[in-house]
Amino acid sequence: TDDHNQQELQVVGDVEIFRDNGLNPDFYITDTGSIDNTVKICKAYGAKVFFDYPVERFDESRNRAFDNVDKNYKWLMTIDGDEFIDDRIASGIKRILNSDAYEHYDAFWVHSDHLKQMCRDSKLMIVKHSLVRSGAIKYQYWIHEQIDKTNLDPERIGHIIGALKHH
Repeated sequence: TDDHNQQELQVVGDVEIFRDNGLNPDFYITDTGSIDNTVKICKAYGAKVFFDYPVERFDESRNRAFDNVDKNYKWLMTIDGDEFIDDRIASGIKRILNSDAYEHYDAFWVHSDHLKQMCRDSKLMIVKHSLVRSGAIKYQYWIHEQIDKTNLDPERIGHIIGALKHH
């Protein structure tokens, strides 16, 4: 369907934005039951793919995804298949990865257009997307999963300016 084709293109678009900004990260994909060509496309880009379905709790799936990643990585980021980043996010990530000035941070919140609207409507602070230090966070809540902020020091959290858009 058109939605599946859009998600396939979105994954390619996200990879290309990272590469266009001089980043060549390793991609770990956790597939929760896609029925399109996303897994095939991700593998063609060199992604390591893990299967985790059927999914009953998206928070647990995200936490298992982090468990699957090589522990030598310093930073991790999550992006859903129907979301795309812009150049400002990619350049912000590059700045963080290439500078020791950010060593005292554990997380950087990435701003999401659709979550801003949800927050405005519900008057909640939802933190779902971020660049995080490996091992620093866990997700909570079975649907509309968010980062568990309980053990994070607000002084060790930064922000990446840009817009993570939801399709």
